[in-house]
Amino acid sequence: MNKESIDKLVNEVLAMEQEEAYQAGAIGYMARALIQATMPHSRLEGHEFKRQNGAFKLTMLADSEVGLPYGSIPRLLMSWITTEAVKTQQRELVLGKTLSEFMAELDMIPSGGRWGSITRLKDQMKRLFSASISCTYDDGEKWSIKNVTPVEQAELWWDTKNPQQATMWESKLLLGNSFFQEIIQSPIPIDMRALKALRQSPMAIDIYCWLTYRMSYLRRISSIPWPVLQVQFGANYNDTRQFKRKFLTHLKKVLFVYPEARVKEEGHSLVLLPGKSHINKQTKLPALPKQTKVDNLNKNIPQDAELEKKYTQYRLNAIIEVVENLADKKERHTLLKEFESHLTRIGLLKIRSEIMKGQHTNSVKEALYNFVNTHWHHVLESIKSYEDFCKTIAK
Repeated sequence: MNKESIDKLVNEVLAMEQEEAYQAGAIGYMARALIQATMPHSRLEGHEFKRQNGAFKLTMLADSEVGLPYGSIPRLLMSWITTEAVKTQQRELVLGKTLSEFMAELDMIPSGGRWGSITRLKDQMKRLFSASISCTYDDGEKWSIKNVTPVEQAELWWDTKNPQQATMWESKLLLGNSFFQEIIQSPIPIDMRALKALRQSPMAIDIYCWLTYRMSYLRRISSIPWPVLQVQFGANYNDTRQFKRKFLTHLKKVLFVYPEARVKEEGHSLVLLPGKSHINKQTKLPALPKQTKVDNLNKNIPQDAELEKKYTQYRLNAIIEVVENLADKKERHTLLKEFESHLTRIGLLKIRSEIMKGQHTNSVKEALYNFVNTHWHHVLESIKSYEDFCKTIAK
């Protein structure tokens, strides 16, 4: 990496360290299938591209007159599409009336000319939106296939010669239903600031998304042979040693923005060690508000860590009862539907799964309390305040 690239990465890291991704509103999502098997890194001849990850194989087909998508731009586009679909829960996505506004979403500056950013974006949008994807699972015994059309319809009305000019009609996409269902049911949370910091390197983007995904569920040391990684990340490299050098070069860039990733090279393999995911998918119950704790203004409430712990557990247990006993069944149904959508939108799929199984774990209770406290606060009126709880304990 040259000095300018390092300086940019360092600045991005410092910004990320200032604020967590959720707090910064920088949470984005990527389609799981495109993390397990990635898109082309560079321009390829032909109209078929394959990547494999174990028993999973992704095949991308393109219009022979348009070509396959490649490079960083399709990855930024796919992340924007996935993030917008998860947030809005809608198949139809509005791109906006001006090209400049949309390019700003991708952290791109409009520039004209044959090699300008507008020309490159327009070209990659055509390639990506024209492509179809086939996902195959074959472990030698079980076999399945799913054919997906990411974009069913695209309408791009922007004036590319005048990117700041608003158009009468909004540019928009209609996602294929199978693709839409896949990305809203199994989105992979990522930090968009990291993605944009790595935008000059499509392989670095792929490695970052993959590491974030793997570290989110890794519980034991995992050793991955270089030939396996080559098939997943760089099938167009003929020499495994060449691929390994390239991978390690881009991995260094990723570790600038994701220093918590525990990765090491060991002989013929890359070793992953359990550690912190770059995106913390678990919500935590906020600390008791200061006014509910003992302060100098109220000497009658005991400052007792054990008592506060009991009150927190009381609130967690009470929230389930409060919601289940809502007198208005329609209101209860609406609350729970919004809560389910909220869990999907922010990537808390494990908690959603526990709810579907009827498991009221502390994680479920914490997530439900946080959601109700933010969006349905009036429902909490029957839950005792910390002060009243202390009085009850004292009796």
